[in-house]
Amino acid sequence: MFFMKATDKINEKMKDWKSDLQLGFVPSMITVFAMTLGIHAIRFLFAGKIDMAMLCIAIAGVLDALDGKVARYLQVSSKFGGTLDTLADFLNFGIVPAFALYVKYAAAANLKIYWLAVVVYIVSMALRLARFSVIGMEDGKFFKGVPAPGAAFLVALPLCFEHAWYDFSPTFFAYMSFVMLLVMSLLMISSFQTFSISRISISKQYFGFLFIALAVAVSLLYAYTWDFIIFIQLVYFISIFIKRVK
Repeated sequence: MFFMKATDKINEKMKDWKSDLQLGFVPSMITVFAMTLGIHAIRFLFAGKIDMAMLCIAIAGVLDALDGKVARYLQVSSKFGGTLDTLADFLNFGIVPAFALYVKYAAAANLKIYWLAVVVYIVSMALRLARFSVIGMEDGKFFKGVPAPGAAFLVALPLCFEHAWYDFSPTFFAYMSFVMLLVMSLLMISSFQTFSISRISISKQYFGFLFIALAVAVSLLYAYTWDFIIFIQLVYFISIFIKRVK
């Protein structure tokens, strides 16, 4: 009798262990899919399809926010998942955006100087991710320095401006992207506190307003795609300095 009970308990533990193991792969698979998109983005850069490359990175950004939430919801967060996520971030938000800007604008500027900005941005991204791996978030809500997805989102500002307004010369956008690479490099390794959007919690009583806001945002994104994206980029950029002043 005792042996049967012990066997039943072992079987139950084995089932729980298998279930946890299977669930543990879910956020990691999301991260791997995001990394795969980054690899495909590099292929698009070689083919000269920069817009497709940036679309891959935009989707990867959504998946980057999703994998962490899934891991916390399933309670399967691990060092392996965190390390894998860091590697994916370095590829998707460090290497790909920097090379996309280089392919697009380096010829319109001084190639050697522009390459320097690319190197500085990628190294700063590595330093920022390494620091986050060690210290994590401050008070569970704030990043120290601009996070990797946020930096990639803001460094794409010249590309968005070029899509919205074509009146400026390629040289203007080239030097604008050069400046953005350096500015975001400094902000990533700085001590600026940046609020984590993924950690925002909304009470159920405001869900109705949230759905309305999302509907309006989707409508604006459809009707005024690049203008709306630029507006979000500028709001996010300004919010970095407002938080610092407080």
